[in-house]
Amino acid sequence: SGRGLVAFLGVPYAAAPLGPLRFKPPVIHPGWSSVLDATAFRSACPQFDYRGRIVGNEDCLFLNIYTPGYRNGQSPSYPVMVFVHGGNFETGAASQYGPQKLVDKDVVVVTINYRLGILGFLSTGDSVCPGNLGLLDQNLALKWVRDNVAQFGGDPSQVTLFGQGSGAVSVFLHILSPLSQGLFVRAIAESGSPLSDWAVEPDPAQFKRIVAQGAGCPTDGPSFALIDCLMQTPSSEFLRIQQESKVFGDFPVRTAPVVEKFNPQGAFLPDEPTALLERGEFRRVPLIAGVNKDETAFFFPVLSGYLRDRSARSATYVRDQLLPRFLSSALRYNRPPTDVVDSVDETYFRDVNPLDTNSVIKAFINMSTDAMFVAPNQLTLAKYSRFEAPTYMYVFEYRGDTSLLDARLGFQRQSYDLGVSNGDELIYLFDVTADGLRPLSSLDSLVSSRIINLWTDFAKSGVAPQYPNFEYPAWPRATPSNVSSYRIGRSLQPGTEYRVEATRFWSGISPALLGQRGGEDDGSRSGALVTPPGYVEPLYRTLAWTMVAVAIALALALIVLLVVLYNQKKSQSFRASSDLDNSRVSGGGSTLY
Repeated sequence: SGRGLVAFLGVPYAAAPLGPLRFKPPVIHPGWSSVLDATAFRSACPQFDYRGRIVGNEDCLFLNIYTPGYRNGQSPSYPVMVFVHGGNFETGAASQYGPQKLVDKDVVVVTINYRLGILGFLSTGDSVCPGNLGLLDQNLALKWVRDNVAQFGGDPSQVTLFGQGSGAVSVFLHILSPLSQGLFVRAIAESGSPLSDWAVEPDPAQFKRIVAQGAGCPTDGPSFALIDCLMQTPSSEFLRIQQESKVFGDFPVRTAPVVEKFNPQGAFLPDEPTALLERGEFRRVPLIAGVNKDETAFFFPVLSGYLRDRSARSATYVRDQLLPRFLSSALRYNRPPTDVVDSVDETYFRDVNPLDTNSVIKAFINMSTDAMFVAPNQLTLAKYSRFEAPTYMYVFEYRGDTSLLDARLGFQRQSYDLGVSNGDELIYLFDVTADGLRPLSSLDSLVSSRIINLWTDFAKSGVAPQYPNFEYPAWPRATPSNVSSYRIGRSLQPGTEYRVEATRFWSGISPALLGQRGGEDDGSRSGALVTPPGYVEPLYRTLAWTMVAVAIALALALIVLLVVLYNQKKSQSFRASSDLDNSRVSGGGSTLY
């Protein structure tokens, strides 16, 4: 409606993580004695922007509060939505997401900064710097919301935590973390799963050595000596080290959350996410989670560079070079097994001409979207819904007049439509700050109003909205045997389970989905598609195969019955013939012709 809002910008929730607080858990802000100027955004955390420029400052632990304010002299208590931005745990800022459209639906929105990259996620594997500092920042921000949001018209007992990309992974990890229990009552995860291979760093010790070597610090010796050395390293050097660790675009993501098995007391993430999900050791809050149709279209610039020179590519280029590079960087195989590469090649590239650049890119986006987003999301929700938590899955497949990827590419005409990429749903939820985004068309605005209604109604009630009209068909609840989908496109459509075969395929070879993060080929895993632990065959598939089995059994029974009847008839005919022959012999009658 554009009726306006009240914004409080750049509010500090933690002390600046500088000096002795660098590489330390966040400390609550001591407060202020005079009036705080909350009329302008404060700095983002250090990062590269999309043009490759260094932006941000280490003094960055701020949040923004947006509220409908007070009306008619009353003091309302609105539901609260806390947003965690994405960006591979390396980029992003709270200031990029204007929530006017959400606040119009009578909710308070809070957006937060948290430490990124090496400064936010380096782990020494012990108590000196256990890691997950960025997640602890988010945790402290949630505590700040609990303690203070009522002063801004928010209800601290009605907090929905939502995030996108690595922000969605963060949402799931807060659900799993014993440190975040009770800080929110609902969750929405857009394009991120704790079971994705990029969600958790499998070898923090190795990355610690990479950071130490890159910064000119000792690679051996006690952890405190390394941290003392890194305290003198400027943030720009950390950004350089992060970038030099990349193999395939933005991957691997080395500055990611870690499992803190070495820290039994006070760990943010005490065990592997798959183990916590299997055991049901998590806060069972109502959950919406989903994916975009073409998540990994963001690989397009990287792929274009690799595939530009067709004359230099052999017929086996995809099998011998492209797939191993992807599997080792994005899925974190140390040495991709030959049988795994063959399986992926056969499944996704069997009918693709390796010299046809467009065909290769389309197949690659399809393959990597399944591997990095679809399969992890589906398996996560199958595990999550086992414990009676209200669970809803969506697929965002609306291709509007603008997209984040189009804007990044300068809206250059491409040889084919890049589809619905990672983050595109944010255009319809927020007023996103990104150069080159086009205004929403009338149809774009209609889709925007629908997804905002879905998200905000869920934040108010904790159940998927059930509107009594054709525009908003009922959203089916996911179950362990049927993670049914809700398709958000030009219209809203309930659907069957999304990409079942892809989920089964990747659940049989993905290191993270198999509980084998790191994925080194030690001979213990074959390329056969195995049923992963905790995988539940979709109900309709189970029923279908049961019906097939019954039909086969009935057919076999019918065949046996026909054979028996035939043999009986043949036996009776034989006995009648024998009796006649005997009568001829004994009676001496004429021969019958």
